[in-house]
Amino acid sequence: MPITVAELVSLSHLGCDFFAGQSGSDREAKWAHVCELDDPLPWLEGGELVMTTGMAVPREASAQVSYLAKLTRAGAAGLAISRDLRSPALTDALAAEADRRHFPILLVSIEVPFVAIARVVITANQDAAHREMVRQLSVFDAMRTEGPGDHAALFKKLENVSGYDLFLSSPPGGALLPGVSAFPEELQELLAKPTDAPAYVPGGYVVSVPIGRRVSGYLLGLRRHDAEPGGLATLQHIATIAALRRANLEREREAARREGGERLVELLAGRHPRDLADRMPDKLRSEPLALYLVDVGDVEGASSLMHQWLSDIGCEHLIVAQQHVVLLATTEAPVPDVLDSIPGAHAGRSRTFRFGESIAVAERQAHLALDRARDRQVVLVDASTMAGELDWLPTDPALRQAMVERVLGPILILGTPASERLIETLRVWMQSGQRTGASAERLSVHPHTLAYRLRRIEQLTGRDLSSPAVIVELWLALELLREETPA
Repeated sequence: MPITVAELVSLSHLGCDFFAGQSGSDREAKWAHVCELDDPLPWLEGGELVMTTGMAVPREASAQVSYLAKLTRAGAAGLAISRDLRSPALTDALAAEADRRHFPILLVSIEVPFVAIARVVITANQDAAHREMVRQLSVFDAMRTEGPGDHAALFKKLENVSGYDLFLSSPPGGALLPGVSAFPEELQELLAKPTDAPAYVPGGYVVSVPIGRRVSGYLLGLRRHDAEPGGLATLQHIATIAALRRANLEREREAARREGGERLVELLAGRHPRDLADRMPDKLRSEPLALYLVDVGDVEGASSLMHQWLSDIGCEHLIVAQQHVVLLATTEAPVPDVLDSIPGAHAGRSRTFRFGESIAVAERQAHLALDRARDRQVVLVDASTMAGELDWLPTDPALRQAMVERVLGPILILGTPASERLIETLRVWMQSGQRTGASAERLSVHPHTLAYRLRRIEQLTGRDLSSPAVIVELWLALELLREETPA
C-alpha cells in the first residue's frame, strides 16, 4: 500500500514536521515530485507529495491560498517545504486554508535532501508500481484479443482493466467510436477545456485523442467505486488505442466520402435522380433536403472534417470538394453547428427540396445565398430568407446560353486568362455593392487598375455600368455563366 503522510512524518530521519493540515495526515503519497513552478497543475497526476525549496510559494497571503487551491485541485497528497531555505513566511491564512481542506503541509529539515524522501515513497510503492505495469500490459492485451470493429466490447474490457468508467467524444460532442458512450450531457463542458490544460478533473481525467497533429476527440475516465483506478498513464495508453481505432474508422469513412462524392457530382452534372436512387442513403431519398455551398480556404480539409463530424452524429449526407465544398444533407442535419467550427467559412443554403426535384435550382439558390454570406461577412445565409431574386433566372437551357452570349460574349471571346480576370472583376465589384475601395481590396489590385478594368468591360459590352438596368442584366448573365461553368 502507498505510504501515508503521517508515516513519512513518523520517520524521524526524514526531518518532516507538520505546519498545517494535520487532519489530512492519512492521505497516501503515491509519488514524490519536486516542483518549483507557480502553477504545478500541468505536471501532476494526483497522489503526489509536492516538494519545494520555497521558490514556488508566493509571498502574499491570498496568493498562498490560491497556490494551495491549485495543489488540491490536482489531487496532490501534500506539500513539503524546505525549512529555512527559500520560502517566504508562511501565513496564517495558508495554515487556516490547509486545515479547512485537510491538506497536509510539511516543513522539511534543510539537512534532508529531497531525494531521501522520494526514495522512501518509491520503495513503499514498489508493489503498486508492479500492479500498474501488469495493468498496462492488460490494456494492450485487451486490444489484441478484440476484433477490429467491436469497439463496445473492447472498451468494456478496458473499463474492467483500468478501474474507470470510460467515455469518448468528438470535439462537437458526438460519439468518437460507435458503441462507446460519449461524454454525459452534464460533463459536455469538459470538451471546451484547452488542450494544454491539466488532465485532472474532479473524479478522474480528460485525455486528448490525437491523430497526427490534430485532436480527433477526448477520453474521459471517471473513477469507479468498486475498483482501484489505474491513473493517468493507464488512460493515456487507452487514448492511444482509441486513436488507432478512430484512424481506421476515418479511413473507412474517407472511402465512403469519395464514393458518395461521385454520386453527388453525377447529380450536379444533370444525371437523372432515378438512375442513382438505389445508390442513395435512405434518408436522402425520403426526407426534405438542403444543398450547401461552403467557401473556405482548405476545401479538401474542410470537406473531410465536415464528413467526419456529420458521420459521428449519424447524419446521412453526400459531400464533395470542388471549387467550394458541396454538401447535400437533410434539413435536420446540424450543419450550422459544424460550420461554426471551421475558421473563415462562409456558406449558402438552398431552399428545402426533395430527392427527384431539380438540384440545379438548389445549387443556384445556394450560390446566391453564399454571395450574400460573403458580402455580409457571416457564416451562413439561408436562401429561404431571400426574396424572389432566386426565381429571376430562366430555366430553359437555350435561353440561358443565349443570354450569356448576348451580354458577356464580347468578354468571353478574349479567352483565358483575360476573360476570367474581367469576369472576376465584374462579379466582385457587384458583390461589393459597386464600391471601388472594397472591390479593389478583395481583388488585391490598385483602385486605378480596377477602374481600368471596368472601363474595358464597358467598351467590350457596349453597356453603361452606371445604369441600374445594365447592372441587373449583367448580374443575371454572371449567375447563368457560373452555373454553366464546370467547377
